[in-house]
Amino acid sequence: MNNTNTFNLGEINTPLLIFGGCYSNFEATKALQKWAKENNFKPEQCVCTGDIVAYCGNPYETVELIRDWGVHCIQGNVEQSLAKQADDCGCGFEEGTVCDTLSRGWYPFADNAVSQDQRNWFSELPEHLKLTISDKSIRVVHGAASDVSRFMFASQEDSDFLDEFSLLDTNHNAETDIVISGHSGLPFTKQIGDKQWHNSGALGMPANDGTQNVWFSVLEIVANELTFKHHRLEYDIESTVQKMLKNNLTQGYHQSLTTGLWPSMDVLPEIEKQQQGIKIL
Repeated sequence: MNNTNTFNLGEINTPLLIFGGCYSNFEATKALQKWAKENNFKPEQCVCTGDIVAYCGNPYETVELIRDWGVHCIQGNVEQSLAKQADDCGCGFEEGTVCDTLSRGWYPFADNAVSQDQRNWFSELPEHLKLTISDKSIRVVHGAASDVSRFMFASQEDSDFLDEFSLLDTNHNAETDIVISGHSGLPFTKQIGDKQWHNSGALGMPANDGTQNVWFSVLEIVANELTFKHHRLEYDIESTVQKMLKNNLTQGYHQSLTTGLWPSMDVLPEIEKQQQGIKIL
């Protein structure tokens, strides 16, 4: 953790578009880029929390879209694994679980699809971002401060989140007010005392709530107060599914795009498991 590569964006005085978990879903990523342009978000106002590559059928094309777009981006565990040509995605799945088994289907395809130039770019990305908005100190991480592949969910104890804040504060010798993270795939904003932990949800896969929409968020500044607003996004699902079928990516995630339900809930706490199929408002 002490050697974490952090890039400082400095002080920002504009809204931010936040997304992550593109998961090789080119159509969804392209739809978000279109939304950003239509809503006047410049590339420097957009932050990607990593995992550009994963389940869907366009790893190479999705990475190139993100690179050409020029948004701020950090390493996810998948980028780290692909950069060093590891044998697995580094997602933090326990060996032998359904998630672990499914990853052995899509990861080799992704590993074969990305170029060496893209691997080099992954290795150059920072692990964390830091920035200040309205005197609030913000850190952008992938999973958590302690581990790039740690899953953090809204139902977890406040102490889990406070431990992560404490780790950031100790290692950077400065107090952190807000953490923006990815990895876990579900959108939430959790208030812990005077601190906030925010996850925009995944751009490349539905949120296990029985709907087909994918997710991103916007950090707005209203009267010097920071507010996170979660957004649903529609995109060309059929094209995405067809590309997955063409490339034999049939481990179950292709069905998730249309059913809105995950093929496995191994990583979820009990409360989030009980929420499967219930539409997020």
